[in-house]
Amino acid sequence: MKDDRLHRFYTAWWREPMHWIFLAFFQPRRFARELETRYPRRREWFTLLLRLALPMFLLSLPLAIGGRAILLALHLVSPDIFDFLFNVVVGVAVGVAVGVAGGVAFGLAGGVAVGVAGGIFSIIGIFRLSFYPFVSLSLFRKYMSISG
Repeated sequence: MKDDRLHRFYTAWWREPMHWIFLAFFQPRRFARELETRYPRRREWFTLLLRLALPMFLLSLPLAIGGRAILLALHLVSPDIFDFLFNVVVGVAVGVAVGVAGGVAFGLAGGVAVGVAGGIFSIIGIFRLSFYPFVSLSLFRKYMSISG
């Protein structure tokens, strides 16, 4: 009995969503045909995309860490470990949230693709760009106060 519940949980929250992510990337027409006919209403899309959120996050996270590590090796980002992990996790979470919202607004296949790709690419630089003007301004003020 317990093994059956574990198998159903595994199938519902990991195996099926990973299959859907595969279909969304490599067979988007089949994905749209199968899931949009199975879940015709947008409210059902939202619950489906919420089931996909955790697998999208867990799939995007190692890829985003790899991309961020490449930027770290090129000395393009801060070597602080907290900054590194915080930006990766928040960037991936924002990308997945945008993917869920985009999936409800524009269709399931687009939402899954935006969720995974947005989670990966948001940490590679776009997420940090908004902070650079403030950092530059504070460094400039500090330089001016030191130099007289």
